[in-house]
Amino acid sequence: MTVNTPAAGSSHPALAGHAIADPSEKRGTNREGGPSTLPAILDTYMQRERLTLQGMADRTGLSLATVAALRSGSRGKRPRPETLEKLAAAMGTNLQTLEDAVGPAQARRERQLIGVFRQLTRADQALVEALAARLGTPYGG
Repeated sequence: MTVNTPAAGSSHPALAGHAIADPSEKRGTNREGGPSTLPAILDTYMQRERLTLQGMADRTGLSLATVAALRSGSRGKRPRPETLEKLAAAMGTNLQTLEDAVGPAQARRERQLIGVFRQLTRADQALVEALAARLGTPYGG
């Protein structure tokens, strides 16, 4: 949801009437203010614990690349169960919380990718399908 109000505590006329994003959209938080996506949960935890990406990797036993991809949300697939288990154990959180955070975000990402795919020409769709088949993904037919 976007709110058309100036920033809180600001009376600057240049801000009047400009759309300001709801913080829950930007940070991946739920209506109660808690993080609701895996990247937001990781970000909140790492900030609270003052951990770098390497520190989080060391704490979880995951690779630096994995932690960075999960935190940025750039992984295009659902994390493996053992990855979520390592995160939950290291963070002292409930595994179900992390699983819930991954599910909706993954579904949104899949819908977004399907939407982009549908906008491609038939020839470009065929190229994507051929690439998926060469990569050995389940989407390759």
